Amino acid sequence: MIDYSKKLTITLTLKGRDEFTYRWMDYMNNIACPYKILIADGGDNKFLEEHLQNYSNYPLIHYEYIRYPFDETASLFFKKLESLISKVTTEYILQADNDDFFLLDRIPELIDFLENNHDYISARGQLVNFEVFNKEGISKAQVRGSRYEASAIFSESIDSECPFQRVEKLCLGMAKFDYYSNWYSITKTKALKKVWKNLITLPNKEVIILEILAHIFLSIKGKIKIINKPFYLRQSNTSVFGDTLVINNKFLEDCIINNSFENFSIAINKFSNLANSVDKQKLLKSIAGWLNIFLFNISLSHKLRSNFLYILFSKTKRWYFFSFFIQSSIYFFKNIILHKQGRYSLRLKEIEAFILK
Repeated sequence: MIDYSKKLTITLTLKGRDEFTYRWMDYMNNIACPYKILIADGGDNKFLEEHLQNYSNYPLIHYEYIRYPFDETASLFFKKLESLISKVTTEYILQADNDDFFLLDRIPELIDFLENNHDYISARGQLVNFEVFNKEGISKAQVRGSRYEASAIFSESIDSECPFQRVEKLCLGMAKFDYYSNWYSITKTKALKKVWKNLITLPNKEVIILEILAHIFLSIKGKIKIINKPFYLRQSNTSVFGDTLVINNKFLEDCIINNSFENFSIAINKFSNLANSVDKQKLLKSIAGWLNIFLFNISLSHKLRSNFLYILFSKTKRWYFFSFFIQSSIYFFKNIILHKQGRYSLRLKEIEAFILK
C-alpha cells in the first residue's frame, strides 16, 4: 500500500497578505495535512515570522519554516523559489500560495495516475475560482466574509505525443482552459528542479516571462493530466500584482524597456535541446500566440472595467440571490448553446469554515 505522505511535498512562498497565511495554516492544521510543507518567507512581518517559528501553533502538520531575504526584486523572489524547490526530497511537489486552498482528498488519485503513466509530467484537478464578499458586497482582499460565490472550469488534458503540439495547445488554450493553473499541479520534482535551475540563469527576471517559460518547458518534458473534479481553489481579488497588469500597461512597458522578450529566444536556444531552427521557430510562434492572447485579455479587462454593463454587474454582486442567479444562469445557458462543458457554479463546503465569519 502506497504511503502518499512520503511521495509529496507542498511548498508555500510568502510575501505579504499575512492574514491569508494565518488562514492557510489554520486550514492545513485543521484537516491534519499529512504531507510535508516547506515555507519560504520573503516578507518583512516579524510577528508572522515568530508565529510560524513556533511549531506548537500548528501541532497537526509537519512543516519547516525557512527565512529568506526580503523579496525586494523579482530576481530575489525567483532565487528564493528555485532554492525552495531544490530542498524538496520527495518524488512529487505541489506549489501553493497563501490565498488558495487544495482539496487534499484528490491527491492520492493524482499521484496514482502519475505513478502508472510515466509519460505525464504533472496532474491536477479542476480550477475553482471563488470570491468572498463582506456585508457591503465588497470582495477586495476579503479573508473572511458573509458569503461567497464559486465556479469551476472544465479543462482538457494536454496529452499529445508530440511536444510541439502540447506547447501549442498550452499556449492557445491558456485563457479558455485557464492552463495557467497548471502551475498548481502535482509535478515531478526532478523535472521542476531542472526547469528552474535553467531559468534562474536568464539575464532578465520579468515575472510573467519566467512563468510562461516554466509552463513551456514542463509541457515539453511530458504530458499534463487534468481530472475534472474540483481540486485547486483560487480566491479572486487578492492579487496586487494582477491589478497592475490590468490598470496600466506595466507588463509590456517593462518588457520593452528591459528587453525581457529576449529571454524567450535565449531559453529556447540554450535549454530546449533542439538543433533544428525550424523546430525552435515553432516554439517561439506558439509563445507569440500566448502573448497575443495574454495582452489582448489585459486590454479587454481594462476596457471592461469602464463598461456600463460590467459596472452594473459588479454592483449586482452586492445582492447575493440576484448575483448568484445571474451567474448560474449565464453558465447554464452558455454550456447548452456551446454543447460542451464550461463553467458551473458550486458550493465549497470543505472551506466554508475558513472563509465565512
